Amino acid sequence: STMGSVTYNYLQAKKAGARFISIDPFYTDSCNIFGADWVPVRPGTDHALALGIMHTLLDEDDPETNPLVKWDFLNKYCIGFDAEHMPEGVDKKENFKDYLLGTYDKQPKTAEWASEICGVQPEKIRELAREIGGTERVALLTGWAPARINNGEGWVQAFSTLGMMTGQMGGSGKMTGVSCWEYAGNMGPMLLT
Repeated sequence: STMGSVTYNYLQAKKAGARFISIDPFYTDSCNIFGADWVPVRPGTDHALALGIMHTLLDEDDPETNPLVKWDFLNKYCIGFDAEHMPEGVDKKENFKDYLLGTYDKQPKTAEWASEICGVQPEKIRELAREIGGTERVALLTGWAPARINNGEGWVQAFSTLGMMTGQMGGSGKMTGVSCWEYAGNMGPMLLT
């Protein structure tokens, strides 16, 4: 949200110790400049990747020994994640957690399931889940492209839910949102409209 070059700001974050992971079909200039770990994904399959990450979070979470899911955040700020937090009048079977686990459709959204769709190896999916869930301050940033496909709203919902599951919003150094810069990195023309 600062003025000036976005690349400059990201390089300052890198100098301060931030690590970058780029999930993209292409190895981009940004990936190179930031020394990012590159995770190639099949175009249009980001949603499946996110579901595999979230399934791993649920599967490996232990509030005492391996806290990957921020249950306090989910319980306080979210509705619809599990059967206990469904809105009044809505079928409790429509909750997201049971969808991830395959409770009713008999298709758990495991890392292996996601890998078949997105092309990212199951162990890499689990590694991403552990890093996102196990790191206190993460900026989850997405562009618009993954949502610009048929049923693209699924990506927006999955990406937001990943941020909620890991508590990566509303705190210092935490973010879940879109990272799109139109016209120029300093948003100059956007300020004039």
